Amino acid sequence: MWFPKPILLKSSLEPLTLLPLPRSPLDNAKQSKARQKGRKRKALQRRQPLAMAAASRFFFTLTLTLSVCLLPLVYANSEGDALYTFRRSLSDPDNLLQSWDPTLVNPCTWFHITCNQDNRVTRVDLGNSNLSGHLVPELGKLEHLQYLRLNDNRLTGPIPRDLTGISSLKVVDVSNNNLCGTIPTSGPFEHIPLNNFENNHRLEGPELLGLASYDTNCS
Repeated sequence: MWFPKPILLKSSLEPLTLLPLPRSPLDNAKQSKARQKGRKRKALQRRQPLAMAAASRFFFTLTLTLSVCLLPLVYANSEGDALYTFRRSLSDPDNLLQSWDPTLVNPCTWFHITCNQDNRVTRVDLGNSNLSGHLVPELGKLEHLQYLRLNDNRLTGPIPRDLTGISSLKVVDVSNNNLCGTIPTSGPFEHIPLNNFENNHRLEGPELLGLASYDTNCS
């Protein structure tokens, strides 16, 4: 028997091309957030060195400012300590020194004390104050002191040599007390008249440049 040859039909169908599926709005939102986070992270990375530099400048300026502001307070406190040491060496029956409070920032608010614009002590005015006691070496720490008036009291003991180191000292008046020893002649004492030391019957002077003991007649 004869069978017809099969006829091969050529397919006209082209290969299918797979297209990407459209993203949902949720996927688009996630991608947008991710891009925003990336941009923010890069922006922060760029800003971090600038922020660190600004912080360093701020802390340097703050430290410098505090140092400048606190330095006068340190000096004022040391001067307050010196004056309070003097206060403790005195008997004050009239309570004239009641305002000398060591817990205050500086002694510039104390009665009988005058300070300059930098809160440094320039005057101690305690003449005729019915005080008894003795002078203390700590008074030499009042580096800007110009006037020390202690006349007409009942003070005893020697004049501390530490006062000779205060170059700003213009006036020292300790007349009419009961001081002893010799009158200093060095430093600012070269220009202080002798009548500022008169009526101290145990006080000799001026000191004889090492030829006389400083504490002569002061036992």
